[in-house]
Amino acid sequence: MTAPSRRIGKLTGKTVSWYEKSGKLSNRHCLYCGIAVGGESDTPSNKEHLIGRNFVPSGSMGGDAFNFLFRACVQCNSRKAVAERHISSVTLINGPGRQHDPRAAAVAERKEINDFHPDKPGVAMGRAHDTLSINSNRPGFSMSVGFTSPPRANDAAVAEIAVSHVQGLFSLLTTHNFQEASTLCLLPARQVRLMGAYGRSDWGNPHLLEVTRRTQAWSCHANIISADGYFKATMRRHETQGWFWALEWNKFLRVAGGIAHGEMELFESLPDEKWFTLPGGRDRAREELPLADENDVLFTGAVKDSFL
Repeated sequence: MTAPSRRIGKLTGKTVSWYEKSGKLSNRHCLYCGIAVGGESDTPSNKEHLIGRNFVPSGSMGGDAFNFLFRACVQCNSRKAVAERHISSVTLINGPGRQHDPRAAAVAERKEINDFHPDKPGVAMGRAHDTLSINSNRPGFSMSVGFTSPPRANDAAVAEIAVSHVQGLFSLLTTHNFQEASTLCLLPARQVRLMGAYGRSDWGNPHLLEVTRRTQAWSCHANIISADGYFKATMRRHETQGWFWALEWNKFLRVAGGIAHGEMELFESLPDEKWFTLPGGRDRAREELPLADENDVLFTGAVKDSFL
């Protein structure tokens, strides 16, 4: 018996669409929560863009840029949209595109004024800086040093978008017929493991470098560079250890993790990040480590069984 042929849906350039206005012709379950959508389902649902239209700079999704469209329940779609807006703001305000790309600069300037940080109610993103003061008092000597950092991404929003992106890509990679419930592959959010998130100045983080090294020989099932480089994703699989995935958003923030039913050997015995305690003993810090372009191999490798 031969395996069913892959039905990836409509192709427009490199955009893959499982969505049809008729619910009977779309995917019949939300790829995020698994609830039945479309057809005879009463659950409100609508079109979902895996890479949100406003997540990356305006105009970057033209041509043959990859995206994935499908039907999702309104509740999941709305929750993801809120997190997308915040992560888009943080990454575009802090990212290098602001200095080199007029499209990114224009969006960043607008978001600084119009978007607000979820951790700082009423504070516009342009003023949502974090401050840290270090005080040291000793006999005959007193010192106070203040530090200011740019707006930081909310951890819950990072996890929300990362899990959603991984769920969508996993379904696209593993599903043979999205219109048949028996062959539609869904990834429960509880199986997505989040290792960490790393700003551009820390892409040389020893944890990220070691996990990248460990997975270079794994079967690569996706290496995506879309939206003029403002969205990147890779997914690799080991026969016994599970999946490794990594995402890059707006050339600024990288998020990495795995897919497994339990703990993963991949993330054990990682190198020391060399944290140190700050004066006063209440806070700690570590040096961020940038990564030279010639040493950056995270989104490289020959793709097996590409869906494009």
